[in-house]
Amino acid sequence: MIHALVSGTLVGEPKQKTSAAGKQYLSIQLRVTTSQTESCLATVLCFNNSDAERLAALKKGDPVSVAGSLKPSAWVKDGEPVAGFTVMANAVLTLADAKRARAPKQKQAAPASAYAEFHGPAADLSDLGA
Repeated sequence: MIHALVSGTLVGEPKQKTSAAGKQYLSIQLRVTTSQTESCLATVLCFNNSDAERLAALKKGDPVSVAGSLKPSAWVKDGEPVAGFTVMANAVLTLADAKRARAPKQKQAAPASAYAEFHGPAADLSDLGA
């Protein structure tokens, strides 16, 4: 089994499907760049509900990264050989996730008495001759 991290752009709209066993999953198609001038199609299947919900919110052209087991495939289209692969996603990262992770955290100011609560009352240094 090949475990891979794949990044690409969504080719079409996400599709909700049902497996032969009756389990719901989401399917997307990604265009993945393989060189400066070439790309291939990747089919991504996602059975995890929380990841599938995030993928379902994507629109055509949105960037996404997925990690999971990869199965290569090849076929002939219009007499030309075509390569692609299928990824069974077990982790998903969308642009919205990345933006949320990079957002600055709001710092809460410590109450003025926090020092006194931890260290006790401030010492009187006036009698040290300073």
